[in-house]
Amino acid sequence: MWRYALRRLLQAVPVFVGTTLLIYLLVFALPGDPIQAMAGDKPIPDTVLHTLRERYNLNDPLLEQYGKYMWRLLAHGDLGENYDGQKVGEMLTGRWQVTAKLAVTAWAFELVVGIALGVWAGLRRGRLADTLVLGGTTLLIAVPVFVVGYTAQILFGVHWRIFPSAGADDGWPYSYLLPGMVLGSFGLSYVARLTRTSLAENLRADYVRTARAKGLSRTRVVVRHGLRNSLIPVVTYLGVDFGSLMGGAIVTEGIFNLPGVGQQVFQSIQLKEGPVVVGAVTLLVLIFILVNLAVDLLYGLLDPRIRYD
Repeated sequence: MWRYALRRLLQAVPVFVGTTLLIYLLVFALPGDPIQAMAGDKPIPDTVLHTLRERYNLNDPLLEQYGKYMWRLLAHGDLGENYDGQKVGEMLTGRWQVTAKLAVTAWAFELVVGIALGVWAGLRRGRLADTLVLGGTTLLIAVPVFVVGYTAQILFGVHWRIFPSAGADDGWPYSYLLPGMVLGSFGLSYVARLTRTSLAENLRADYVRTARAKGLSRTRVVVRHGLRNSLIPVVTYLGVDFGSLMGGAIVTEGIFNLPGVGQQVFQSIQLKEGPVVVGAVTLLVLIFILVNLAVDLLYGLLDPRIRYD
């Protein structure tokens, strides 16, 4: 397994370099001068403009700028500075904690409720429960996130006062339950449908019939033989979706006024602060790579037939 993990890490190197290079080129190839954008309509003396452009390597070719950025990142763990002189790593530290708490809450909601609904529907395929799960998850997928977010905020936060309507003053998990459920509701729909379909197919497999013929209890047949094999596609989706939750919470953080990374990235795009955007995306790429590696290693625990050479 260790050789397999090392091989996967080596394979992730060109993925990391290619992804960060693409993001860097897209961000810094945008038209406009970010130094001039800081001043708005006010003129900047040529000497100040030249000094700042030299400090942030804006006069260099894009590939040379990217090379210097990667050298600082790999050699010193430095994500650079924004155009006000603030360290990007320090700017993102507190916000990463907010986004991580929100993502973990949403991911746990997807995992627990999604698998439970999928098992419930899979064991009752073609019945009322199955129809309710399929219809409800389809509705969640079809409704935009801002509609679900504002509706949940008004009902559960303002009218019924079950959860805080905005902010993170009450700490984790209370302040993050409502935005976490909103953010995780879409992933929950896919988890439930994947679990339902996979479980229904596996329960008709020959090895499940053999287990029943041996006289094993229904619970053991469903959990150990049916659900265990059914979770492989679900684990794949959950692994990829965790990275999406970390980076795709811009709308949810805006609705519930959570000072997370998504909010910071949105503000940085408006202010043309490329180093902040690139730094945040770089960390997201690392999370994707590590989570996908963990998912690959988890396959062996779920399916004994999978072996790592």
